[in-house]
Amino acid sequence: MRAIVFKSSMSAIKIAGHDVLHQIWLRILSLQPESAKPLAILRIGTSCILILQAISVRKYLYPLVGSLGIMQTEITNSLALSYVPRLEWAARIGSKVFNLSEERVIIICFIGYIFFLSVLALGFYTRFTALFAWLLHLTFNTSGAASTYGSYEFSNIALFYCFVMPSGASLSMDSWLNPNKKSHSLYNALSRRVLQWHMCIVYLSSGIEKATGGQWWNGEAIWRALIREDVPLNFSWLAFVPVVAMIACWFTLIVEIGYAVFIWIPLTRKLWLVLITLLHAGIAVFLGLWFFSATLLTMNYSAFYQFKGNLSARVDATC
Repeated sequence: MRAIVFKSSMSAIKIAGHDVLHQIWLRILSLQPESAKPLAILRIGTSCILILQAISVRKYLYPLVGSLGIMQTEITNSLALSYVPRLEWAARIGSKVFNLSEERVIIICFIGYIFFLSVLALGFYTRFTALFAWLLHLTFNTSGAASTYGSYEFSNIALFYCFVMPSGASLSMDSWLNPNKKSHSLYNALSRRVLQWHMCIVYLSSGIEKATGGQWWNGEAIWRALIREDVPLNFSWLAFVPVVAMIACWFTLIVEIGYAVFIWIPLTRKLWLVLITLLHAGIAVFLGLWFFSATLLTMNYSAFYQFKGNLSARVDATC
C-alpha cells in the first residue's frame, strides 16, 4: 500500500514539475506586447550611475588612463584587443592636428563623455548619443583596463543595449517631441527578452562557476572577500562564527543558480527580485562596490520588474 502511495505521489510531482518547466519554457520563448518604459529605465539609470561614477574618479583621471599613469600604455595595450578604441588614438590626433597635450585631450574626452551621458539620460537624439556615450565609455574602459572591474563591463553592455534597443521611445525628449513616432510593442518585447536572457545567463554561469569550487561551500569565499584591508568594516569576528560566512555563500549560490528558473515564474519573480536586491545591497555595503551593485540592480529591474501600465504586467496577471 505504501509503495502504491509513494509511486502515485512521485508521479504527481513529476507531472507538476513537467508542467512548471513547460510554462517556464513558454515564457522564455514567447513574446507579449510591451511598452518601452523598462528600456527607458535602463537608459536613465545607467546614464545617471555612470555620471556619478565619472565624477567620483575625476581627480584621478590621468593616473588611471594616462600613458604615464599607474599602468603605462604598453601594459594597458597588452590587456586589450588591438582594434578597440583607446585614448592613445585621440591623444595622437590631438597632438598632430591641434598641438594639444595628452592631458588636455583626456579632459576634452572626459567632458564629452559626461555630456553625452547627460543628453542620453534626457533621451535627446537617443540613438546618436547612446552610440557616442558607449564608444567613449569603451575608450576609457580600454585605456584604464588595469583598473577596471565588473561595473565597467556591465555598464558597457548596458550602454550598448541603449544604442541598439528602443530605449528612447519612452520617458525621453524624443518621445515628447515626436509623440506620433513610437516603437513597435513586439520590438520592445524582443529587446527586453534579450536583456532577460542575458541576465539569466550571467547569474546562472556565475552561480555554476562558484559551485564548482569548495570555497563557496565552506564559507571561505566570503571570508576572503570580507577580511581584505580595503573593506570598510571589520569582519575579523567571522573567525569565531564561520557558519555565518557559510550561510552567506549558500545564499549566494541559491539566488544566482535559482535566478534562471524562479525569475520566470510570476509567483516567485518578486521574491527573487527581493533576494537579488539583498545580494547586491550586501555587496555594496560590505564590499563598498556601490556602482557595481547599482548597475546590476538597474539591469535586473529593467529586465524583470513589472512597471505599472506595462502591457506584459496585464498578461502576467492573467496567468
